[in-house]
Amino acid sequence: MKRLPIGIQDFETLINSNCYYVDKTPFIYDLVQKGKFFFLSRPRRFGKSLFVSTIKAAFEGKKHLFKGLFLENHWNWKEIFPVIAISFGDTIIQSSAQLNALFESLLQNLARRFQVPLTEQLISLRFKELVEQIAERAQKPVVLLIDEYDKPLLDVLPNLELAYEIRNQLRNFYAPIKNLDPYLKFVFITGVSQFTKVSLFSELNNLRDISLFPAFGNICGYTQQELENTFKELLKEVDMEQLRSWYKGYYYLADRLYNPFDVLLFLEERKFHAFWFETGTPTFLAETLKKHPIFIPELEDIWYDHTSLVSVDVEHLEPVTLMFQTGYLTIKEVVEGYGMPSYKLSYPNKEVEYSLNRFLIKGWLDRDSYYTNRHIEFLKTAFLRKDFSKVCEVFNQLIAGIPHDWFRRNLLAQYEGYWASVFYMALKGTGLPSWGEDTTSTGQIDMVVELKDAYVLLEFKIGKEGDEIQAIEQIKARGYAGKYINKGKAVILLGLVFDRESRSLVGCRWEVVG
Repeated sequence: MKRLPIGIQDFETLINSNCYYVDKTPFIYDLVQKGKFFFLSRPRRFGKSLFVSTIKAAFEGKKHLFKGLFLENHWNWKEIFPVIAISFGDTIIQSSAQLNALFESLLQNLARRFQVPLTEQLISLRFKELVEQIAERAQKPVVLLIDEYDKPLLDVLPNLELAYEIRNQLRNFYAPIKNLDPYLKFVFITGVSQFTKVSLFSELNNLRDISLFPAFGNICGYTQQELENTFKELLKEVDMEQLRSWYKGYYYLADRLYNPFDVLLFLEERKFHAFWFETGTPTFLAETLKKHPIFIPELEDIWYDHTSLVSVDVEHLEPVTLMFQTGYLTIKEVVEGYGMPSYKLSYPNKEVEYSLNRFLIKGWLDRDSYYTNRHIEFLKTAFLRKDFSKVCEVFNQLIAGIPHDWFRRNLLAQYEGYWASVFYMALKGTGLPSWGEDTTSTGQIDMVVELKDAYVLLEFKIGKEGDEIQAIEQIKARGYAGKYINKGKAVILLGLVFDRESRSLVGCRWEVVG
């Protein structure tokens, strides 16, 4: 009986363990036909390491592993090449000394494996020497595979001083690749983010970034067809609509993809849970959002140009770019026009929408997870009961935890967008269907919450007690409710007023219309 390949990142182990496997080998064939130097960006735990391992097995001539796969009959198995495979995914880097030690260990282990001497002292020269020596000994060019090239840098964010040091070390290490062309057969590099000032992208001019090439859009992750064909027997009693809403939605200009890590754990445990999100804490995102505040409801529908979306650097950590590259946002729509395309971004699925907002509000409120989660559950219960007095009471308890220094340093906290963002994150954390900045023919509703038998339309104001009447009247005057009347549910208008001085919700009024 076949096993689920949970946690397996090595292709040979996967095949020998008789695991389920989606055949991604056609992409290896296409890559080799189309060029020599490639870079792929995908979120963590999305199948990058397994794909790199599959490339390694192919170039090492392990034909017996590819029985029944596309590459079995579409590869020159008579030619075998030396493969240098380097991975930074297994170690957490916390200092520049640690990274130097890792470089040294990787190079020494490779030198022993290929039985070549290393005499150079500088890490970058030792790396260059290693490739040259292996190629000369084998009398063949080398295949160079680097997995998670940027992980040492992501490990130390948002510590900018240390990040600069780590970036410089990585730049020096990767710098020789450009001049090693005569010794290289094929180069494939993976990572989460494209840091522009690491030498890979600033100096290696022939490196092709295939992260948003439609032809390679499905290189990692599961398409609907791959999921249903590979795991057909295991999906018989699964609510497929729920599975799609929880784990599908990632888009790299080909098909909408399922997160493979989530799918495998769901099939193992048979429950919907935030498996992928909980394996990594995006602390650097929370810190970046504190330093560069944005209106959080915009994340449901925000437009970015191609250049801004694919490149990032330590000096200018753009939150939306980071969120896209790390998998917390994905492409929902593409507009082609003059120049580069533009992309509309949003959450990929329910798992990310629910979990990310719970995580972010915990960071913004400076509260522990237990406190935050408990009050978010209180907020959910209050909405389900339509107890809007309780909604306001619980929200005030939540925001009471915001540090005073956060208000002093954050100009956004003076405006209704900040309070709307905090309320939005709390609502998203409840899991209730909700959306911000909902467009109507007469304007935008600040937020909408959908209950089983009602739509709740929220309008936020900065002001004083009593101004909640104005908030309600604004909803009426602009006819926001018209979009939801006659849809078989009640429509409830909820006006909320925040006071800058007391840093609290001072007004809360609701009416049923329609």
